[in-house]
Amino acid sequence: MTTPHSPDSRPWLRLAALLGTAACTANPPADARPKTDSAPAPAAAPVAPPAPDAPPAPVARVEPPAPAPAPPSLPPPPSGEPAPAEPVGDAPPVDPAAVPPVDPAAAPPGEITTPAALIAAPIVAAEHQVVWRDVVTLPAAPALKGFQYLATGVLAGADADFSTLDAAGAWVAAGIGAPPGHLVGHWPDEVWAVEHGQTRDRAQLPRLRLHRLRGTSRWVPQAIGIDQWVDADRLGPVRKSWNVGFLAIIDNGLVRVASNGVPDPDLPMVRGSLRDLVESKAGALYTLAEDNGYYVQIACADAACVQANAIPLPPGAWEWEHTIPRQKHSVSMTLHDPATDVTNHILHYETGGWKLEALPAGARFAGLWPTTDGGLWAQTADALLHRDPAGVWRSVALPADFSATGPVFAAMPKSMSELVIMGVRGGAPVLLATAAKAQIPG
Repeated sequence: MTTPHSPDSRPWLRLAALLGTAACTANPPADARPKTDSAPAPAAAPVAPPAPDAPPAPVARVEPPAPAPAPPSLPPPPSGEPAPAEPVGDAPPVDPAAVPPVDPAAAPPGEITTPAALIAAPIVAAEHQVVWRDVVTLPAAPALKGFQYLATGVLAGADADFSTLDAAGAWVAAGIGAPPGHLVGHWPDEVWAVEHGQTRDRAQLPRLRLHRLRGTSRWVPQAIGIDQWVDADRLGPVRKSWNVGFLAIIDNGLVRVASNGVPDPDLPMVRGSLRDLVESKAGALYTLAEDNGYYVQIACADAACVQANAIPLPPGAWEWEHTIPRQKHSVSMTLHDPATDVTNHILHYETGGWKLEALPAGARFAGLWPTTDGGLWAQTADALLHRDPAGVWRSVALPADFSATGPVFAAMPKSMSELVIMGVRGGAPVLLATAAKAQIPG
C-alpha cells in the first residue's frame, strides 16, 4: 500500500503526475505478530473407578468465524412503490469511516488483498427513433465545425468568433474574447480555459495556467496556490470540480482554485500513485491510481480503507478523458488508452458502486452530457447513444436527411431540457433538438 508524495516527470499535457510512494502494508510481519505459547502437558492423574452410566463429555469443536457477507447492491424500487428522493442512478458514496479494520491474520505478511477487478459489460443499445424539432437555421458563413465540448451549454465557433443560442432560441454572437486555452465547464455560468505554455528561460520547461471567464469577454487568470503560472514538475492532476472551481495537486497538496469559500479537500490516500481525481456535486472525491495496474476508489484516509476499496481496472494504460456529474453523487468518466489512442470504455460511480461498460469494437466516445433525471447522452464519431437512469442504452437515430457537422455535433443546453445537434439538411446548416430525459423505448 503506498501513498502519493511528489509528482514525476510524466508528459505535462496529460496533467497527471506520478507521485512518489513509500511502500507499506496493512499487515505486520510474521515476527511482529503476537504469538501464543504452547501449554505444558498436564500431569498424570490417579485412575478413577469406571462409571458406566456417565458417558464422557463430548469435546466442543471451535469453528473459525465466518466472513461477513458483502453488502448487496441497492436494487431499483419495485413497480408501484414510491421512488426515492434521489434517482435510482445516484447514491451517496461509501463512508470510509464505516470500512471495518483489516485483520492482520487475514492474509500472509506483505500480501495485499483487493476487491475483484471490474469487468466491462458490453454496451448493447437498441435502435430507437425520437422526434426532432427544428431549432434554427444557421447562417451559411462563417462555416461552423461543430460545438465546443462543455458539460453543459451550446457554444460553437473558434478564436473570438463564437455563437450561441439565446433564451428565445435565436442564434446570436456569444461576445466572448478569444480563450487562451481549451475550454471546460458550463456555458455561460462557469467557463474555464486551460492554458499550456513554457518558461521563458533557456530550459523552456512546460507550465500551466487557469483562466475563468468573467462577464462576457474577460479571461481572468486564477492562482493555483499562490502562483498563476505553475511549472509542470510541481503539478499532479488538474481537473474541473463539479462541486466548485478546479482541483489541482501542487507540491504534494490538494488545493481548490476559485473556491468561493469552500475549503480545500484532504489529499486522499490511494494504492500506488495518484493519476487523476474527480469531485461530485456533493463534494465526494473519486480517484484513479496506478500500482502495477490501475485502480479506482472512493477517497480514503487510511490504508485499511484503501485495501477495502481499491478496485482494479482491466489491463491497460488508462486515463480519464471526459468527466460529467450526474445528480449529487454519481459521476461518469470515459477511459482513454494512450497505447492504442482509443476511448471506448465508460466508468460510472452510481447506485451499487463502480460499473464499467465498453463500446463495440471500432467505436469511440467523442463526448458525454448529463441529464436532470440521472441519465446521460454520449456521442461517438457518427452516432448518438442515450443511457437512462436505470442503465439501459438506446442508439438514437439521426434524421434521415441530416448530416452531422464536426467532431462534436451535440450539446446540452444550460436548461438540460433538450439535446441539440448541429448538421446540414438540404444544403443548409441547422440546429435540431430532442427531449433530453429518458426516451420511451421503441
